[in-house]
Amino acid sequence: VSLQPAAVTINPLPPPVVVESLQVDSELFASSLDKGKTVQDLRNQLRIPAGRTQFEFHFTALSYTAPDNVRFQYQLDGLEKNWIDGGINRVATYNYLPPGNYEFHVRAANNDGVWNDTGASVAFELLPHFWQRWWFRAAMIAVVIGLVWLAYARRMARLRELERLRLRIARDLHDDVGANLASVALIAEAMEKNPTFGDPADLKRIALHTIDSLRDIVWFIDPARDTLGDLVTRMRDTAPMLLTGIKFDFEANVPNPDLNLPPAFRRNVFPIFKETLHNTASHARAQQVSITLDCREGVLRLKVRDDGVGFNEKNIIPGNGLRNLRRRAAEMNGEVRIQAAPGQGTVVEFEAPFPRMRGFHF
Repeated sequence: VSLQPAAVTINPLPPPVVVESLQVDSELFASSLDKGKTVQDLRNQLRIPAGRTQFEFHFTALSYTAPDNVRFQYQLDGLEKNWIDGGINRVATYNYLPPGNYEFHVRAANNDGVWNDTGASVAFELLPHFWQRWWFRAAMIAVVIGLVWLAYARRMARLRELERLRLRIARDLHDDVGANLASVALIAEAMEKNPTFGDPADLKRIALHTIDSLRDIVWFIDPARDTLGDLVTRMRDTAPMLLTGIKFDFEANVPNPDLNLPPAFRRNVFPIFKETLHNTASHARAQQVSITLDCREGVLRLKVRDDGVGFNEKNIIPGNGLRNLRRRAAEMNGEVRIQAAPGQGTVVEFEAPFPRMRGFHF
């Protein structure tokens, strides 16, 4: 066997490369046979719908000298930075590409290793779902920021309300309990110097009033007593103590007793109720009092009717009691209405919507 090295020739022709087709989820999406156009001619028209997951690029190289020895390398711009050695395989597969713009490149070498560096390429765009688009993400970021700001604003509002309630409790303790205790101390000191000064009944009355005020404050700040049912029970238990010696009936329609009430709401409703009954017991000279409480349709309605002496509204000079009733009602976006006539009794109606904020604890 003999060999002449000068007679051995190398194939100098780089093989032309063609992308034959693109299949998406086993569906032929673009082909070199499509209306006589190559896939490269369709590159500006390839827009892949959102949700597609598997991409197959079929390609070939035209070399008639040892075609089985043609080798390929490919690269997907937008995903890969280096060439992938595909060997003699003529298919490249990609799974689960994120939305975006891509360009697939492929090059080939003939049997003697001469590369066609120009190769072939095809560009396409994988469209995003609507929740993957920038405007949707921007909207979600804005929503999150808005929710965080809303939560912060509500928290600050609750803290401000809590601070107001604390100041009010401190004021009540100072003005009511503190004043009563100071009166007891002064009377006791005077009786100590002069045993005949004063009446022990006065001390008892002041002490009972102080105990009642403390009981109201303790009930108010107890977080376990913040439901509508607890408020109604407190009102029902207080009525006989204020209407001593007067016949009365208490009717309540409360379909949602577990409704949570903010302290400010309870702090205004209960004093309105007590002040109304106190005025009835002190001035009406009534034999019968009817108390009706209706908590349906998101509104608290309180009606107190008596058969007492009544009065002429034109002759009444508004005092602190009536002003306090209207002030407390205004704080709750409510209203107080009074109907009276001489000899025909008095009707006091209070109405206020339930607050939307639920479950305020401290």
